[in-house]
Amino acid sequence: RVCIVGGGASGVELACKISDRLQAKARVRLIDRNSQILSSSPKGNRLAAEQALEARGVWCDLSTKVTKVEPNQIELEYLNGSDRLPIDLVLWTIGNSYTQLVQRLPVPHSGKRIQVESSLQVKDHPNLFALGDLAECYDQRGQLVPATAQSAFQQSQYCAWNIWASLHQQQLKPFAYLPLGEFVSLGIGEATMSTIGNLSFSGMPVNLIRRAAYLLRMPTLKHQLKVGWHWISKSIATDLSKSGKLS
Repeated sequence: RVCIVGGGASGVELACKISDRLQAKARVRLIDRNSQILSSSPKGNRLAAEQALEARGVWCDLSTKVTKVEPNQIELEYLNGSDRLPIDLVLWTIGNSYTQLVQRLPVPHSGKRIQVESSLQVKDHPNLFALGDLAECYDQRGQLVPATAQSAFQQSQYCAWNIWASLHQQQLKPFAYLPLGEFVSLGIGEATMSTIGNLSFSGMPVNLIRRAAYLLRMPTLKHQLKVGWHWISKSIATDLSKSGKLS
C-alpha cells in the first residue's frame, strides 16, 4: 500500500514506475489537492499521464489534502469528509522550505520566494542576485517563471552575464524565458512530451528522445558516456533476465 503525495511530474512518474516495478504486489494511490494531475502542464501531457495511471490501476484522490501521516496510516481530507487509510509507504513529492540562511536574509520576499528584478537582481539589493526555485521571477510577458530545472538553467546564463556586466559597468540584460517543452516519464519505457507550441506526443519513441535530451544536458562527455553505458548495460541485463539466461 503505497501513497504518493503530489500529482505533479515527480508524483506521476513515481506512481507509474512503482506500479510497473511492483505490479500486482502493490496498491498505488496518488493524492493531490488540485482537481487534476499535472495542473501546470500542457493538456496533451496531462491526458497521456491520466491514461497511463488508469492503465496501471493507480487510484487517484484529487481535491484531497493530507492532514496527518502516521507510521501505519494516513489521514485525508476530501471536499465532503475525511478518512484514515492503512499504508505501508508514503512518498512525499510536494512542499519545500528554504534554508534558515535564506529565511533570515533582510530582502523582499513574496511567500517563500525572493523578489527579483528582470535582471535577476534582488529588489533593493543590486549587488545580490537570485535564480531558480529561490527567485520570484517574471518573464517578458509578465507571467511568473515556473520553478523548474529548465528555468534555472536559462537563468544561470543571464545571471552569469549580469554579474560580469555589473562589475565592468556594462548594460545588464533582462531575463527572457523560453519554454522549451516538457518531458514526463510514464513508467518503464514510456514517456510523454510537449514541445514549443504545446504540441504533445507520447509512447516509446518519446522515451528515447527524452533520454537523448537528458544525455545532451550532461556537463561533460565523460558523464554522457557513463550514463549512456549504464542504460545500455541495464537494458541488456534486463533482456537476458527475462529470457532466463541470467539468474
